[in-house]
Amino acid sequence: MSKFSDKREHARYNLSASALMSTFSDVPLEVEDISAGGFRVVVPKEPHGHEAGRFSIHLPNLHLGEFLGRVAWAFENPTRPPSWTVGVSMDVHGGDASPA
Repeated sequence: MSKFSDKREHARYNLSASALMSTFSDVPLEVEDISAGGFRVVVPKEPHGHEAGRFSIHLPNLHLGEFLGRVAWAFENPTRPPSWTVGVSMDVHGGDASPA
């Protein structure tokens, strides 16, 4: 069992997706996995506590909308500093899927 599957409430999906998260980067970030409750992403800026912010998710040919998210957990990656793997818990209320 991987360190990411210990406490999963929602099924995880490996999709080709990107996230725009101005809190952490000016460029789209590759989403490593996604579920109904959140996603995992590698960011170039160290998160501080349970930082919150707005983000948008993009799948090929589909923009899922803008959501409010909060850092649920984070750890520094020892193999490719400076970067941090971050679990983002998302509030999907008010999100709006629309074609890209």
